[in-house]
Amino acid sequence: MKKTLIFLITFLFPLFSYSNGVSLGATRIVYNSNIKQTNLVVTNSDKENSFLIQSWVSDIEGNKTADFIVTPPLYILDANKENALRIMYVGKSLPKDKESLFWMNVKVIPSLQEGLDKENTMQIAIQSRIKLFYRPSILPAYSEKFANEIKFSYQNGELIATNPTPYYITMVNLAAAGSQLPSSIMLNPLSQLTLGKINKNENTISFQTINDYGAQTPVLKKEITH
Repeated sequence: MKKTLIFLITFLFPLFSYSNGVSLGATRIVYNSNIKQTNLVVTNSDKENSFLIQSWVSDIEGNKTADFIVTPPLYILDANKENALRIMYVGKSLPKDKESLFWMNVKVIPSLQEGLDKENTMQIAIQSRIKLFYRPSILPAYSEKFANEIKFSYQNGELIATNPTPYYITMVNLAAAGSQLPSSIMLNPLSQLTLGKINKNENTISFQTINDYGAQTPVLKKEITH
């Protein structure tokens, strides 16, 4: 009797390529509240193999949510083809003064190779998870001017970042002389986050943020208040 074992590998970043085949058309999704649906393109550039694609949305804790409908939720993506996943919000009203965060999940399962259907086999399923931001229609597109509103302070030997904006802001390439900072962090809307210990004599920090299209904004330098 044949046995097929399926192993799942989860990535918290976009699945740009799997087995020379499947890729996603975006690194993040911004769902504006005034639209009925948005799309995510999934492309299979493999000229020979097809893949089973399963997609769903989960909440900030990683639990599958019924607030979004993804169609088709499960389908076969043929070789050298692409398909657009339709994403629709059907949940209750969300805050109108700030963004809400969800996760878009795409699992890719390879087809069983010919000749192996009667043997014990192992398949590896790749799951990619990218951020899905639900944005109230009153908020404009994110730009570096909002990144400039982030404030930094020195409290009890640690660096505190304050985000006074209604956006989830992903910061990358953080640098302060003589200090070791995380390479990437996300600030929740209207909140503070401790980034770690820094040199108390350091007065400036440089960083970049990620815009709606997944690109890095220009380098910013901000003063650290003591």
